[in-house]
Amino acid sequence: MRGSTSRSVVISQREKVERHTRLGLGTRTVCYGKRTVANYRCPLLLAFAREAPYCFHCGAFNRGNVVAAHSNQIRDGKGKSIKAHDYRIAYLCDTCHFDVDQGSKLSRVERREIWDAAHRASIGWLIDTGRLRAVRV
Repeated sequence: MRGSTSRSVVISQREKVERHTRLGLGTRTVCYGKRTVANYRCPLLLAFAREAPYCFHCGAFNRGNVVAAHSNQIRDGKGKSIKAHDYRIAYLCDTCHFDVDQGSKLSRVERREIWDAAHRASIGWLIDTGRLRAVRV
């Protein structure tokens, strides 16, 4: 019965993503005329930003302000009005995210170097904590 409070079923974010992946819904396809682009989407990778202990650039403790900052590089699937793949993220605080995305204080090379270092640290943290692991298919 819809809306019943006698029995509530709570599905974790991880279970939603696993079901989403089993159904083959892990990508979003966007068409540009004759060209089709499919970027990988995984809400769980984005949600892990809330669990990150700190910003992987400045080291500020996560007080709910660490977010998943997508890459701005074409090589990572970034396009006009399209975010890069969800596996090309760095967990940054809102200040560092702004500086890397729109900040005028840093050169393009500096922004890329900051994001790359934070990306490597973020992926390392995901693997070290067991949140991301390889599975034989």
